[in-house]
Amino acid sequence: MSMASLRALVLLALPLALPGTGSGSPATGTGGSGGAGSTPAVSATVEQCVTAATQSGRSVTFTAQMETLAGAHRMAMRIVVQERVPGDTAFHTLTAAGPGVWQRSEVGVKIYKYERQVTNLPAPVAFRAIVQYRWLGDKGRIIRTDELRTTVCHQPAERPRPEAPPAATMLQA
Repeated sequence: MSMASLRALVLLALPLALPGTGSGSPATGTGGSGGAGSTPAVSATVEQCVTAATQSGRSVTFTAQMETLAGAHRMAMRIVVQERVPGDTAFHTLTAAGPGVWQRSEVGVKIYKYERQVTNLPAPVAFRAIVQYRWLGDKGRIIRTDELRTTVCHQPAERPRPEAPPAATMLQA
């Protein structure tokens, strides 16, 4: 399966609201394990869930965002894609999408946003992502972590294509 297209966007502006244009509301959180101090805002969402009649036309785009916290010099996050096929009770990491690779911000970034698109999706399958966040100190030491799950992108079963009507037979008089 051909899974592709990673993009990272770095925002150097004041905190921005993450638009809810996806197929579900974003998962948001305000903190996780480790470190003391202010609680940074994090979000993870299905930005776009494209269903199509053919596998090559189906895709899902996950977007995650995090804000810096006092003492952090860099931020990092990774988006791990998971799937659940009919009959399964749990989600499983989608190995065909490749491992979730840690994406790091530049030093001093206040808001870091990362987007991952997965294409050529099979159906019927449900997809979601686990987004893991890290705040890194000046020597690269992890000072805080957090994790969120996105909403689910459902790829419905393919509909059978209608069969062509039988060829008309000509009556001879």
